[in-house]
Order: sequence, then structure tokens, then C-alpha cells
Amino acid sequence: MVERPYAGLAHGLAFSDVLDRLAQLTGEQRYAQYALWLYAEYSRSETSQEDIRYAHLIDPVYGEPTGEESGGLISIRRTWQSGERVMLRFHASVKLRGVRPGEYGLSHGPLLYVRPIEAQAQLGRAYPVAGFNDLYYLPSSAEPGAYRLGPQGAAPFKFVAGQLDPAQPWLTGPALVGPLTHPQTGQLVTTCLVPIGASILRQATFLMG
Repeated sequence: MVERPYAGLAHGLAFSDVLDRLAQLTGEQRYAQYALWLYAEYSRSETSQEDIRYAHLIDPVYGEPTGEESGGLISIRRTWQSGERVMLRFHASVKLRGVRPGEYGLSHGPLLYVRPIEAQAQLGRAYPVAGFNDLYYLPSSAEPGAYRLGPQGAAPFKFVAGQLDPAQPWLTGPALVGPLTHPQTGQLVTTCLVPIGASILRQATFLMG
């Protein structure tokens, strides 16, 4: 028996979307009913993406709630005007995620954030196709070592949305900005953490203090 069930994002949302689409294509309501059951189960379970639960999908607009949940559905009732849109905002907070005793990762919603490590690329194995090589990345000689969390942990870190460049989304995506303790000086330094997928070499976990 699972004492503390955790709902996964794919379990709670992505698969239910597939089921909903199947219901539309086939007309079989059993798909929609199963999708609603999954979504209800997801909303009852503990999750690190708390903002995706029913209670967080209802956001005040024009001073009044935009919708209400009943029977597994969120309904929005109002007199619609041409050009109006429905917007869902998922509010998230910066949180510590325990990895090992005394060692933590930082997340914002479903994303894990890491400290990118400056790296030097070296050509590796060459292949028959011209210009096609393996690349090996080594930490820069200036890399001081593993940073630590400050005494306040994740509390001082702020989410910065950034200006997304579609041509280089890995360089211009969202960031967490806050203080980490420098491994050599012991001083707190303002550090920019990026989503793990936007890094090549990275420090993903931090000791406290």
C-alpha cells in the first residue's frame, strides 16, 4: 500500500489529454470518464506541481471567479464578447527538493534548476561525415567547486521569466536568481540558476549552509 502517493505530471495531465481526444474522435464517453477519474485522482494526491490542482485553476478575473468545479469538470459561465479569451495561470513557488540527507535541489513548478558550470569543448571521435565529431566538455579551470545554499535555503530565490528567443530557447529561458555560498571565499554571491535542460555541465544539488 502506498502511504504517500505522488501524482506525476504525465499521469495527471498528458494521458488525460490523450483520453479526451480519443473521446472526441470515437464518440466513446468511456474515454472521457476515465480521463476525469485520472484528473480527480491527480488532484487528490500530493504533488510538487500544486498549482495544477482544481483549486488553483480558478483565478479571479474582473473581480469574480472565472469558473467552478463540479463533477470533475471546470465550467465557466458568463456572457461572452467577441475576441475574449480564457487564460489559465499556473502559480508556482521556489522549493527545496531533498535528494540525500542535507543535500537539496531547487525547483520551480515542474522544473529542476541548476547552476551552470563554465565548460570548455574538446573535439572527440570523428565520423565519416565531414564536420561530424563527438564533443567532450570539461569544466573550465576557473570553476571554483561546489557552491552551497545560504542559511535561508530557497527563500531568497526569485523567479525571472526572461525574454525567450525562439532561436536560442536554451539560453534565454526562465531563471532563478538568488544567493549561494562561494566554495572558496565563503561569501554569499548572487547566482543565476537555469532549467536543467538549458545546461551542459551543471551543479544540480547543494549542501545546506
